[in-house]
Amino acid sequence: AQIIRTQINNKFAPATGTAVNLKLVAGDALLPAILAGIGPDVALEGMAGQTASGASGDIMDYARENVFSTLYICWGAQAGLYHNYGIKKLPLDKKLFGVFPNHRLIQADSLLRGFDDLFPVPTSRHTTVSKASVCRVRDLIVLAENEAGEPTLVKSNDSHDIYMMGHLEYDTETLSKEYFRDKAKNLPIDLPINYFPHNDTNQKPLNTWRSTAHLFFSNWLNYYVYQETPYSFTDSAFGWGDGI
Repeated sequence: AQIIRTQINNKFAPATGTAVNLKLVAGDALLPAILAGIGPDVALEGMAGQTASGASGDIMDYARENVFSTLYICWGAQAGLYHNYGIKKLPLDKKLFGVFPNHRLIQADSLLRGFDDLFPVPTSRHTTVSKASVCRVRDLIVLAENEAGEPTLVKSNDSHDIYMMGHLEYDTETLSKEYFRDKAKNLPIDLPINYFPHNDTNQKPLNTWRSTAHLFFSNWLNYYVYQETPYSFTDSAFGWGDGI
């Protein structure tokens, strides 16, 4: 969250003159705000543990028709792919937990502008989606995959929906806190891979994904939100209001 806030305050807002009110809210707070007419212009979905039915499905349907770009993260990405395209999540043999290298598959997409061919993404999940299932949908493009060949980053052809399977928004200590939280509860948890120096939990973890995260959120805000949002909403397909 801090990375996104920094990108907005230091780059997006000064460059565009557009004030942005960023809020982290519980999933059950978003739908009432939408119904009250005070919903967000841009939604970032991170619906850990929720299904793509009921209120979550209503939110995703609303986003398809009323916001210019939606970024789904981790379980939110899997829920979005299921709700929008019927792609089911698959259980992993063990939790995918750590910072993993990912391969970019597309060179000429603005969302990956400035990315290395191999880039790290923090990950913490028990499920995945198959690349074959995604590739069978003509409306979807796989932009990046992990070393197991599983999709890491997917988008719709119209660039409206972005599905990120990892957690580039994570702060340096997030995986550490999750690890020690589960250890304290005597829950089964392995050391996060590629995270603690020398796998020594007494050493402070290194943030190896910060530059990737800044690029990703900066590219999304610039190329997929700012440049695609018309100055006057009367010029948009949504036909909103008289302008901003």
